Amino acid sequence: MNRKILISAGEPSGDLHAASLIQALCGLDGRGSATPCPCSFYGIGCDKMESLGVRLLERMDRHSIIGVWEILGHLSFIRGLFRKFEDEIKASPPDLAILIDYPGFNLALAKILKRHHIPCVYYITPQLWAWGKWRIGTIRKCVTKAICILPFEEKFYRQAGVSAEFVGHPLLDRPLHLPAQADARKKIGTAVVRFTIALLPGSRPSEVKNLLPVMLATAR
Repeated sequence: MNRKILISAGEPSGDLHAASLIQALCGLDGRGSATPCPCSFYGIGCDKMESLGVRLLERMDRHSIIGVWEILGHLSFIRGLFRKFEDEIKASPPDLAILIDYPGFNLALAKILKRHHIPCVYYITPQLWAWGKWRIGTIRKCVTKAICILPFEEKFYRQAGVSAEFVGHPLLDRPLHLPAQADARKKIGTAVVRFTIALLPGSRPSEVKNLLPVMLATAR
């Protein structure tokens, strides 16, 4: 029986983890690549999800939304996206929804899912232990299961009355091929004898545009 799964990943990092999760779900019960996946997916994400056949309501790598001011500037787009989700849920109710990271958007989406009685799994849960603890009420009310990637998060969420389970960090499942330091320095043109600091502003275009100049000025 084919099960419909709504999956929401709002940025490239979430898209990466969503793609790995989809591949794992489609490999359940020993199914090989020649056997059709037991699930069909729709939602929002980026190229990796799309390459796996997810029907995207919107390609999120075309929209870099981070911070309060950018949210205000994209209000009409965000509202339209919520309407798309609600229309799609009414027309084709999913058996399950999986929300991945991206809490500013996904916690609001969780409320819509709750209103339509859709069971909801939150994978890579919001770091409410560090910020925004007031949002725990939304998760307790709207999220059926919280899937945590850090060991202490399970206890944090369970103490708040949320059904939670620690599964480990998804990056640990990916092969890690680190070049030798000398080879890496040669590739980026850094002298071996010099102490080197990397400046990593983030993956979003807006982060590079807004943060990197400040980081470069600070470094100078």
